[in-house]
Amino acid sequence: MMTNNNVNDVTGKGLYRKVIAMLHHFLYDLKRNLGLLLTCIVLVIAVLYIYNYKQSGIYRSSFTVAYDELIRKVYGDRLSKLNALLERGQHKKVADLLSIDNNVAATIKGIEGVNIIGEELVNDFNTDTIPFTVNIYMVDTVGVNSVQYGIVSYLEAGSKHLDKLREYRSKQIAKELVYIDRQLSLLDSTKSSLSRNIVGHIDSTTVGYIYDMSYGLYKRKQNLLEKQAMPATLHIIDEATVSLSEGRSYFKIAVFGFLVGVLLYLVIQYLLKPAISYKG
Repeated sequence: MMTNNNVNDVTGKGLYRKVIAMLHHFLYDLKRNLGLLLTCIVLVIAVLYIYNYKQSGIYRSSFTVAYDELIRKVYGDRLSKLNALLERGQHKKVADLLSIDNNVAATIKGIEGVNIIGEELVNDFNTDTIPFTVNIYMVDTVGVNSVQYGIVSYLEAGSKHLDKLREYRSKQIAKELVYIDRQLSLLDSTKSSLSRNIVGHIDSTTVGYIYDMSYGLYKRKQNLLEKQAMPATLHIIDEATVSLSEGRSYFKIAVFGFLVGVLLYLVIQYLLKPAISYKG
């Protein structure tokens, strides 16, 4: 009579034999297709090495921009147009748009705008005016400053809407400054009159309140004068900082390439080949 233990032993041996048979079949295929495996591994590692070599020769510079008008997506869309021109090799057109030297434009590999959490501006539909960062990828850092200011000028120019908006804002600032000057003059006269005729606590409190109003108007006037002196809608918060885009470790590339190469071999051997030879 066969007991439960005997049944388990038979089942266990059957599973073990199946695993050994599958492993034997795999090793046999591997031996027979060793050339394909090595080709996959070498090909993947070579592609990774070439990509790493190209990336290691590219510099990235970044600068942060504050703005008063539009939304981040609009600026992102304009930067995307520059990238499209760079991808098509139209560096002369980029040079014209940024008002930079043609040789400097030829060193630009890419331009991108990202918000404070690293998302691309083209996908940012928020309407707040939080500063964003512009990344410039170049093979040389000689012309990075001219590219930086060229991008800022490009983002705030070339739009009739923005031109009209700046003109309107300039007129509004001038009108508000005239109004503030009148109010300050009136408050000064009132302060002088009350200071000469203080008769009690109420008058002293009133004088203090007028001083506070005068100071508030003075701060507002200084802010408007600053905007009048700097009418641009974009302001660079920090200058472009350049960093070298370092290549990854060659050992890590080799290990990663080996694993991806093996995976590519498995896909070709056990998916593509059977699919191609399948006859239904």
